[in-house]
Amino acid sequence: MIDVAKTKKFPHIHIAHVSDADTLSAIKSAKGDGARLTAETCPHYLYFSAESIGDGSTLHKCAPPIREEENRLRLWDGLLKDEALDLISSDHSPSPLDLKHVDSGDFIKAWGGISGVQLSLPLTWTKGKERGMTLSQFAGE
Repeated sequence: MIDVAKTKKFPHIHIAHVSDADTLSAIKSAKGDGARLTAETCPHYLYFSAESIGDGSTLHKCAPPIREEENRLRLWDGLLKDEALDLISSDHSPSPLDLKHVDSGDFIKAWGGISGVQLSLPLTWTKGKERGMTLSQFAGE
């Protein structure tokens, strides 16, 4: 639970990389109670789901992790309907393939992060249009 009284000590709080849709109700509630906060998610949480990722795919290793399809759909709702999420940002974390340990599938050694800057626009727009996102919403108007 977000303690709104404590948030008022700060000029603004930004919650980065929301990947767990279970947090959306607390974020929305705190905003409704006057907390000065914004929250964002990343393109890979809106595009990928755990079910769509093969076992041992170190390419998708990131923190927080990519979650289930139902969670992915709820994040879209938090962005487009509930307004719990304010924006989509990149958690750009590029690495050469050898650091992702694709061949071995070694999650302990694999670089934890997803290269996202070059994919943010097409991933977000492709999935956003499927969910009814307008160009004005996409532009943040």
